[in-house]
Amino acid sequence: MKKEFTPNGCPKIKLEVQILNNFGFIALSTKVYLDLQNGRSTDKPLFVTPPYLTDGSIPLTLDFKHYNGLLFIRHILSYGAMPGGIAEAEEAAKKLKFNYRIINSCDGTASDYRQSDHGPEFIDGKKIVYFITSIDIL
Repeated sequence: MKKEFTPNGCPKIKLEVQILNNFGFIALSTKVYLDLQNGRSTDKPLFVTPPYLTDGSIPLTLDFKHYNGLLFIRHILSYGAMPGGIAEAEEAAKKLKFNYRIINSCDGTASDYRQSDHGPEFIDGKKIVYFITSIDIL
């Protein structure tokens, strides 16, 4: 399902990302990028999971300019600690819940989105799995 957020003319938003039911996985990082309409994208992520959070979430951010771009959110998790290997990871990945909240900085209205758009995508040699979500800011 396509995820879209309409900021009603407000140039700034806030974002919050949560990963729930993260049993057995080790969250390596969640990174948020902003892809702009003019074909340019940010080389560096706007937000990265803080080092003190072990669940891969991103707490509510400060206001940031969205430029009516596309938020691109990438979650990378490790299943190296799971004794059942990739078979256990595939079952556990079905239980993961992704929650995204975008808040309009001008009027405080919020929209909630669930689940990732792409994934799980397993890279067995490195024992990692990733998920990708995109939210279009109209």
